[in-house]
Amino acid sequence: MASLFAHAAIPVVTRGGAAVPAALERRLLVVAIACATWADLDLVTLAFEVRPNEIAGHRGLTHSLFVAALVALAASAAFFRSLRVGSRAWWRVAAFLFAMGASHGLLDAATTGQDGVALFWPLTPHRFMLPFRLLASCPLGLEEALGTWGFLTLANEMLYVVL
Repeated sequence: MASLFAHAAIPVVTRGGAAVPAALERRLLVVAIACATWADLDLVTLAFEVRPNEIAGHRGLTHSLFVAALVALAASAAFFRSLRVGSRAWWRVAAFLFAMGASHGLLDAATTGQDGVALFWPLTPHRFMLPFRLLASCPLGLEEALGTWGFLTLANEMLYVVL
């Protein structure tokens, strides 16, 4: 899996993608970062002995494009009511939030060493990987994440994701 840094960096780098009033720019950035990172909450399922290759496991349904669309619509309706739900500006925000949520699954599909991502759930539970895997998997242990491997992973993400 890519690190939370890489997932959060995508909305920061592309925040100009949805033209919103200046008063809503900070809110859009915060909500976009939340949409881009929340899918990794499925790591909690490991505590309940849900295997990563099951649909409720890590990189399962929470990483799908369908769930990204639902989350984007719900977040747009909850946090951007002032844009009048259904207006052209509201749909731009919803599309931007969807793109940020979808980026999570696509970024994870470009990492090495793990199961694929259930991008097209509920149409198929099949897990997909991109043909090019440029990103190293983020080390999960605290010692590894703060050590040499964690530094190399972040440097790799800076090179391929942020730049």
